[in-house]
Amino acid sequence: MPLADREFTSEEVATLCGVTRVTVADWIGRSELTARLTRGGHRRIPRASLAAFLGRHGYPVPRRVASQRAAVMVLTDGGVRTVAVAGTLEGIADFDVTRLQGGPSALLTIGSAQPDAVVTAVPSRGCDARQLVECLRLGPGADDRVIVALVAYHEEVAAFRRYGADVVLPVEGDAELQGQLERALHTRQRRASHPL
Repeated sequence: MPLADREFTSEEVATLCGVTRVTVADWIGRSELTARLTRGGHRRIPRASLAAFLGRHGYPVPRRVASQRAAVMVLTDGGVRTVAVAGTLEGIADFDVTRLQGGPSALLTIGSAQPDAVVTAVPSRGCDARQLVECLRLGPGADDRVIVALVAYHEEVAAFRRYGADVVLPVEGDAELQGQLERALHTRQRRASHPL
């Protein structure tokens, strides 16, 4: 499923609009909002349909609904590696990349922007990388967010997966970043669209 084809649950739409899921079901029943049913009987609202509905009814349209591209925040530490990673990702059509200086204030920006993915290098200047990854995994919107940790040593890969990173790549793995990130985003999207 392309990133542009992301879908939203009735509960997500209800939260965006400040209404109940019953109201969302009513909108769907009256054909004001397009939805499909999963095999398990759950409603999934396509991104484009939701964006049009929100616009027609005067609701603010959040970036993750309005944009067909995945929002990726790269925490740069000023080092050559993270600057190069950010530059590489900026050249990919499916990604809207924002560079942030690493550190505690980055968490506030990430919390308010709700990006689809966060890429950080380990170690990260100004904060403990392990705590940063754990905070990103526990913060608002964490269930939908992909966390990528770029580590200096192979020995750190397993540890950062335990801390909550979805993708952990050693220095030599930078070339795999695009493919790994796209797979992780698609996996999260499929999980949201097809719950068990």
